[in-house]
Amino acid sequence: MMKRGAPKPGDNLGCQLILDSFGFMFRLLIRGEIDDFFMRPDWENALSTMLADVVRRFAKIRKIPEHLQDLRVLEALSITLNDVGENFRALDRKTVQPLLQSKTIYEEDDLGSPFGTSYMFPNGVTALHFTNVASFNIVINTLRQELNTMLDINDPSLKAECLEWSRQIWKSCRYTLSLKPLCSALFSRHICVSYMFAGPPDRAYLLDVLEETDSCRQHSARRWTESAVFSQYNSLLGR
Repeated sequence: MMKRGAPKPGDNLGCQLILDSFGFMFRLLIRGEIDDFFMRPDWENALSTMLADVVRRFAKIRKIPEHLQDLRVLEALSITLNDVGENFRALDRKTVQPLLQSKTIYEEDDLGSPFGTSYMFPNGVTALHFTNVASFNIVINTLRQELNTMLDINDPSLKAECLEWSRQIWKSCRYTLSLKPLCSALFSRHICVSYMFAGPPDRAYLLDVLEETDSCRQHSARRWTESAVFSQYNSLLGR
């Protein structure tokens, strides 16, 4: 699979193969037995291709009022969303949870964080994967909430799960800032995806983290405002 290269956009079978085998490959990656191929842009994009397809379908439905009333269209999207959602939940179970259980990723006290503790990682590859998986699952649950509203379904567990995955991202901020100036910028979108689930004091902290991530750049004014975060958040969700 690695010799063939990253799947092309729209190659859902190729993306499924990545997700099915990623648990095994990630263990080799952590041990340094294979190159960190998925950090390359083509592989990183491939991992999010399936999710991007769902986001595009949502965007199309929002633009066509008839689709909002077409139960067949909404149910077909619901099935797809369930399938993709299970793929990313499985990715969490197979790769993230074992790292937490083995204390490869662990928490330590952090008086400078409003969350009280921060996650520590063995390397930036692990931190990026950890926050990627959390972000993917937040997006899936957010889209599911939107679809449930269209179908008149109420499921409060989705928001609770989003908050838990968001906390994982927020508690990763201290470590990701240590990777600046270049690597830490990769984590900005994860903060934007999780931002809406934070309370006012936590949002102030997250905005400061985003600003510090960009501190190597020259800005005449503060770049990261709440409106800027929500603009990126809506863009990521195809709104």
